Amino acid sequence: MLGFLKKYINNRIELLKLDLTETISGLLSIIIFIIIVFSIGMMFLLLASFALGIMIGSYFNNLGLGILIISCIYLILFIILLTNYSSIRKYIMRRIIEMHLNVKENELNDKN
Repeated sequence: MLGFLKKYINNRIELLKLDLTETISGLLSIIIFIIIVFSIGMMFLLLASFALGIMIGSYFNNLGLGILIISCIYLILFIILLTNYSSIRKYIMRRIIEMHLNVKENELNDKN
């Protein structure tokens, strides 16, 4: 009886280790994917901003003015984001909690 209990406890520990490894690897894969997508998105935004700034600059015959106009647009967006920080933070937190609950609900439905 004691050997059976010891084997059961060891199996439960191994199962917990495997579950933890699966969770961590899933989380790391999501983080790496987000970093890659974010990096590519930032490169696109940077290059598109330069292109738009050059286009606006060629319209006004002043390249610096076009890039300045685009920079001012980003400054305005930055100020809007800073002034609405708490509401944006609450919205993001709600979305993350909803996604987490949906994942847990789907896992429970898949097990049944």
